[in-house]
Amino acid sequence: MTPQTFNFQGEKIPIKHQVHRRYKNIHLHVRPDHILIKSPKVAHHHVQRMLQENSLWIEEKLQHQQEVTQRLPEQAFYFGDALPIDYGFAGPRLNGGQIHLPFCDNRTEVLAHLKVFYGEEGRRYLPDRLAYWSDRMELYPKQIRLKYLKSRWGSCSSRGNINLNYRAVQLPMAAIDAILIHELAHLEHMNHGPAFWALVHHFCPQYAHYHQYTKQLGPQLV
Repeated sequence: MTPQTFNFQGEKIPIKHQVHRRYKNIHLHVRPDHILIKSPKVAHHHVQRMLQENSLWIEEKLQHQQEVTQRLPEQAFYFGDALPIDYGFAGPRLNGGQIHLPFCDNRTEVLAHLKVFYGEEGRRYLPDRLAYWSDRMELYPKQIRLKYLKSRWGSCSSRGNINLNYRAVQLPMAAIDAILIHELAHLEHMNHGPAFWALVHHFCPQYAHYHQYTKQLGPQLV
């Protein structure tokens, strides 16, 4: 019978065994929180022998992955909350108050997965929220585009098109609303004159507070 755990530095690492006829050989995969074996239907002693023969390699992989995980970001912002990142899962996705990401070898991979996550969340949330404020302000863009922008949270063109930065889903919802109201107000006033700011502050009296908060938090965001 396939062992249930692998002993590593006094810790029992779970072993999972997937059996399927499409597998031609025994494949061994080491994950941060488990060891995965994929194989056709074979005698258990073959699996046992493979684990024994590769025990040093398994220990090296587990050690390396633990060291890498300790260097990776432990949390990421989501609607203003710093949520823990849990590595080694199918993702990226939100689950149980955590951001689940696949195992990553470096920060570059983490950032790439987080950009995918924020892009999906931005497409889910931002257009609907912009529509909400459009109805309240009675100002409607001709077109909405979501982009990854490093230095701007949004923009409004003279043609009435609004671009939104999907990175904004890292901000608190009230700060996101301030951005949306700002861009919609440009549909009425393509400048930053008194009439523009009067319109912005009518719908967002605390705009200056949220703008400053966003400015301070920005460097910490992906």
